[in-house]
Amino acid sequence: VDTTIINKETFLPPDPLTYTTEPYTTPSMCSLVTNATHHHAKMRFVVFQRDAGDDLYNLITYYTQVVPLDSLVVIDHQGVEKATQEILSYYGNLGMHVWRCEGDFENKAKMWSHVTSVYSQSSDF
Repeated sequence: VDTTIINKETFLPPDPLTYTTEPYTTPSMCSLVTNATHHHAKMRFVVFQRDAGDDLYNLITYYTQVVPLDSLVVIDHQGVEKATQEILSYYGNLGMHVWRCEGDFENKAKMWSHVTSVYSQSSDF
């Protein structure tokens, strides 16, 4: 897995995310929107975010210094900010797991539970 840290000032993201509903869709209106590999991982880092922009970028670049990019799972809850979507697209195309969730924020726990259950058999933590 390429865990190269990119220069935030110069990166040009690839095409925007293509939202799909296959093969992982949860009852809480969450869909995996990247083709990330579902391999066994010692642990996964799961982040629930909405329009986090630079904070999300900093989190990704920090953790990818020590763990593979495909160990990160980002749940995007109704994000609309262009910069954040470009970051998700860029890293999603490199192997990060990106989920898109719709629905009321009050259902955050259900969204979290449904997404993390997809990884329960392929992660130790």
